[in-house]
Amino acid sequence: MKYKLISPRTTYIWLTGILVALLCFYTINFYEGKRAQYSLELKTNEQIEALENAISALKTVLHSTRDFLQISNDLTSEQFHRLLRDRTGIDSGIHTIFWAPLISTRHPAESNILKIKSNQLGYTIHPDISTNYACSNWLGLHAFPVLYASPKFEGSEFLGKRLESHCPNNKALRRAIEINEAKASTFYHEGKRGLQIYLPVQSSQGQTLGVLVMNIILHEFLELAWQDEFLAKNIEIIVQDENKRELFQMRHPDQKDNLFGLLEFPSVTRSLYFPTLDKSLVITTIYLNTDYRPLIYGAASSFLIFMLTLSVSVSVKSYANRLQVSNKLVAEKTQRLRVQATHDSLTGLFNRQALAEQLEDFISQITPTGGNGFAILFIDLNRFKIVNDSMGHTIGDLLLQQVAQRLINNVRNDDICYRFGGDEFIVCLRNKLNRYDVSNVCQRYLAALTEPYYCDGLSYNIGASIGVTTVNSPTQTLTNILREADTAMYRAKNSSSDHVIFYDDTMFDQAKQRFTVENELSEAHSKKQLLLYYQPVFSVNSDTVAAFEALLRWNHPEKGWISPAVFIPVAEETDQIIEIGDWILEEVCDTIQQIWDKSPSGTCPRINVNVSVKQLKSGHIVKTLRSVLKKYRFPNSLLGIEITESTLLNHSTASNTLKQIKTLGVSLYLDDFGTGYSSLAVLNDYPFDVLKMDRSFIWKLNKKGDKSSQLCEAIIKMSHSINLTVVAEGVETQAQFDMLKSYQCDYIQGFLKGKPVAKCEMSRFIVSSSAAKQLSNIALKHKKSENA
Repeated sequence: MKYKLISPRTTYIWLTGILVALLCFYTINFYEGKRAQYSLELKTNEQIEALENAISALKTVLHSTRDFLQISNDLTSEQFHRLLRDRTGIDSGIHTIFWAPLISTRHPAESNILKIKSNQLGYTIHPDISTNYACSNWLGLHAFPVLYASPKFEGSEFLGKRLESHCPNNKALRRAIEINEAKASTFYHEGKRGLQIYLPVQSSQGQTLGVLVMNIILHEFLELAWQDEFLAKNIEIIVQDENKRELFQMRHPDQKDNLFGLLEFPSVTRSLYFPTLDKSLVITTIYLNTDYRPLIYGAASSFLIFMLTLSVSVSVKSYANRLQVSNKLVAEKTQRLRVQATHDSLTGLFNRQALAEQLEDFISQITPTGGNGFAILFIDLNRFKIVNDSMGHTIGDLLLQQVAQRLINNVRNDDICYRFGGDEFIVCLRNKLNRYDVSNVCQRYLAALTEPYYCDGLSYNIGASIGVTTVNSPTQTLTNILREADTAMYRAKNSSSDHVIFYDDTMFDQAKQRFTVENELSEAHSKKQLLLYYQPVFSVNSDTVAAFEALLRWNHPEKGWISPAVFIPVAEETDQIIEIGDWILEEVCDTIQQIWDKSPSGTCPRINVNVSVKQLKSGHIVKTLRSVLKKYRFPNSLLGIEITESTLLNHSTASNTLKQIKTLGVSLYLDDFGTGYSSLAVLNDYPFDVLKMDRSFIWKLNKKGDKSSQLCEAIIKMSHSINLTVVAEGVETQAQFDMLKSYQCDYIQGFLKGKPVAKCEMSRFIVSSSAAKQLSNIALKHKKSENA
């Protein structure tokens, strides 16, 4: 009798077991792959975001450096390295940044100037500027030699190198200059592929000043952007170009290989376009899952049919645990995002979004009778911008954190503090409308904020200004509340004594009026409402006109003549004075040329132009003067520039600008002497030709021997002792004229001799006189040389 080795039932059990095992194996492997694929897609999105953030950071560094170059006059090597010291080199993603100014190859002396500016021993331009390349013919007789490089060690090999001499990069360089945008080309450094990004730097007139170049080693940059992924043992990243050429591969050295090729690794591919390269990069992320549990499950199920239920239950439990952990992580991250959405990351205070949401809620709680009202304190830090710009953003951030901590330390139970932005903070005083109580709270905050701040062993005094508005009506809007508080704050900031100002309706009317002046002034120039009047300056000895002072006037079609005291401050604050000042110089130089062409024997009076602090501080006036004076033939000494004493004392950087103006041959006047500090240092440090005594001295002249007379006489004698000519302003009586003449004052200006007149009326003041000839002796020689 034969026995069946395997009974049908046993066979059925084994077959069933095998099918169930295979089904379990397939199910587990399928869902594991789905989970891994989903996690990988999230990870890939994070990688793309990290790369975009890193690229954005590079753009920020590049554009902020360009902005710094555009506003900096005669940038030094030290300033360049100090600006980029913490932004380049190791752990920055940026290998080097260097500055290559545009120079003319037809002037070899410019290379010597660059050698001096570079402050580097052995600095030379290579190839020599006399060498031309066919690929750089589009530049003409110009070159881009590298002047500064940061960091110094890595960038030393680039110093003096002409960018256009490397023909493979010329296409990107030329394209960047043509469209005034950043463009890049590839290069190799020590066998590693990198990107060289070119960003043109242009002047305000659109002229190319040079090129800012950023070098990025691709492997170093991507490893820094994806440093978290580099530490992960189960992630492999491959970056390819559009032609599938591998540019970058990142894989943890401890990662194990796929055993016998049994596992299928999920992958996600994304294409990211780079406008700077005009190319797309293909980024592939592979999840190297070397978890062999699915294989073990399948093998075990084949041999342990009766353990199948237990195996399934273990797997379900494992999935449940992982799901619970994932949910916990998601909940924690969601909570962090909620906090970040309503709190400032630097100070920990509520941010602007929280301010809007909470104030809307507070407004809705106000009763029709004013109950549940509140007060808003708008706080702005004084001098913070100066400290932040001079000491750096690190110190600035530390100061802002200390300010926030002081606000928190002095907050009352119902007070809520917000960081509005920059150096501005807001405090909401709940259920506090009494002006006296609010004022006391403001003084407490003000006292806390004006105490010295200590950072890195140094003391800083910044102070604060507070604008206050009270909210007692449910109809008030968030926009109006913040506008009122902001208006009061700016009034406090501009006040010399009150650092806490409560809002009232007149402030808004004044701000609205100023805004109207600002808008109408922007159109006044184009509509030819701005006019120049000229007030004559008379020689004391000959009683004849020796010069004129150009005075700006605004003839509004509806409001008539608007006082310069109204629109000049607005023009300066909004920078419209730059454009207006350029127009004034052009008009005055044209007037001088007309008088010079018609004047007999060269007796042409000088015409003076007032220059504001904005024009002087920016250095724009020097470029304008050079451009305008080249267009006309009259001697430069016939143009005078008047600078007020207070302008110089408040802006020490004006010295270099004045020296540049002086080299043009323009006459320099120290205007309103005596209204500031009457500092003798001004006369010693600046190259003035003429001193103008302020009218406040002249009005007080009554008789010889009194204090005002002695002051005038002393100023005149002091000026003559240092070879300065003196002009007395505001002379309105014959007695004042006689006293000034007895003190040997050189010139007078005022209504006694002549009021400001239009251009067409200047001819009646212009006569041939010895005084005019004395002022114009340089001009006479110049005109004779022209006739010869």
